[in-house]
Parts: sequence; C-alpha cells; structure tokens
Amino acid sequence: MDKKAQAILKHYKNKIESRSFDEYDILGFLIFIRKYIKNNIGLETIHDFSNLIAHRMRNQGIVMNAITILIDNKKKIEQEAKEIKNYKVEGYNGIQYDEWEKEWFTLGEKLNIKFNSEIINEITICVFSISQFTEYKSKNGKYFGKIEMIKSENAISLITNEGNDKALSVVFFNLLIDTSIRIENEKFYPVDIPVEAIRINGKLRLREVKI
Repeated sequence: MDKKAQAILKHYKNKIESRSFDEYDILGFLIFIRKYIKNNIGLETIHDFSNLIAHRMRNQGIVMNAITILIDNKKKIEQEAKEIKNYKVEGYNGIQYDEWEKEWFTLGEKLNIKFNSEIINEITICVFSISQFTEYKSKNGKYFGKIEMIKSENAISLITNEGNDKALSVVFFNLLIDTSIRIENEKFYPVDIPVEAIRINGKLRLREVKI
C-alpha cells in the first residue's frame, strides 16, 4: 500500500473506530479495500460485496449463484415451501451473520482497524442499504435477478428474487436490529423505495431517499 493509500485508509479507520460513518463512507471504504483483500482467505464474502458495491449489475458471485439455484429449482421450491414451514432451499447458500462478523474481525487484523460487534452491526446495515435493488444477469442471459430489502420490527433482510414483484423470493441475509432503527413513514415488507443509512444526532438511522 503506497503512502497516499495509507492516508486514505487512516481516514476510514478513524471514521469506523469513532462510529461516525454512514453508508456513503462504507461504500467508499469497500471500493477502496477491494483490491487489497482480493484472494484473501477468510475475506471472501466481504470481497464479494465490495465487488457488488463497485458494480451494481453483476454476472457472478455468491448472489448470482443463489439466484441461479433459485430459478433452477423454482417449481420444487414453491411446492415444498407451501408444505414445510421455514423451508430451506437445498444448495442455496446465503450468509450467516456469525461468519460475516468473523470476516470483519479478520479484516480488522489485516488493516489494523479495531472493529467491535456494534460497529460491525452498523456496517451491515449500511451494506444492506447500499445493496438495495442491485441486479444480477448471467453471462449467457439465462438468469436474471435482484436483491431487495425487507424489514420487520426487529430485523432487516436481503432477499433474492427473479427481478419482478411477483417472483418467488428467498432470504439471503438476515440481521436482527435494535427497534430504534426505523425508516421514515415505515412500512414493513418490503422496502419498495430507496433508503439510506445516515447519522442523525450521532446515531445511525434509515431514511427514505426521494429521487
């Protein structure tokens, strides 16, 4: 890492450790570190999301794989999901929060950034917000899907679907949150307008974005 890159990293380190960041800081941070964590064992999921954030239309990665499984098994999933509560899609590999958190602690060791559970939780909220409405299309054009965000009183989730409102959706990544994390004019399931994760009086909040 050259001297200028070290200065940029120091900026993000201060933002993160002081918990003064918002989603736009995390967007810049992930794009910045992308090349420095490529092919690093134990950082694969963070690297995949950094690629997603840099390129909002992707044709590969863990989400593309999940969408492919979803579409290939659509009829079976729809039938079995009706019969089995909390049905788990075979071969569909979402993200487990404990593994995600572990990656951030590993990243902290690599970049000398002091992460803790609260910081990682807030970073995750930012990542969810940034990922909202990102799209995936396979190289052969056979598979198309997108990420959407849903919210309940105490959780937010990223779901994958075939890219239309009536398509089958499967939870890809789930995060339990403090009930104080609310969206202005909040409506549960789904979040069908863009939101942003920003600081209001020092606390991270989700807010509607008017476009």
